[in-house]
Amino acid sequence: MDGNLEINVLLVEDSEDFIFYFQKNIEKIDIEKYNFQLQIKRDGYNALKYLSDNFDRIDFAIIDLNIPEIDGLKLISEIKTNEDYKTIKIIVVTAYDSERRKREAESFGIDGYVLKNDDFNHVSQSIIKRIMETLDVNNMEK
Repeated sequence: MDGNLEINVLLVEDSEDFIFYFQKNIEKIDIEKYNFQLQIKRDGYNALKYLSDNFDRIDFAIIDLNIPEIDGLKLISEIKTNEDYKTIKIIVVTAYDSERRKREAESFGIDGYVLKNDDFNHVSQSIIKRIMETLDVNNMEK
């Protein structure tokens, strides 16, 4: 990959601790290769509102299933059924260790499902790694 690739990420999460670790780990990324732009929304309503004006600038949406206003599954459904949002890749992050919830999220065509445990640092690193793997695969296909 040549140059500095801008990656726009929308994090929909209401845990301040998780947000802290996600931001901290984004800042560690090799800025010669990737330029992460992070937008944070703490509830589903504000995430949808943000997307309506910025959908063409978001590459990845990291969505917690348990968020206020509009729950994560409803938000995912809204994104996946809107033609304008079809290029946004979705990674679910959740504390729900439920096969039913996972299948429900996967039925919308999500791009990843990461279980959130008490080690927010490790979980956020796993999500960022998944984003970077997706980017590397996409660039190899070009």
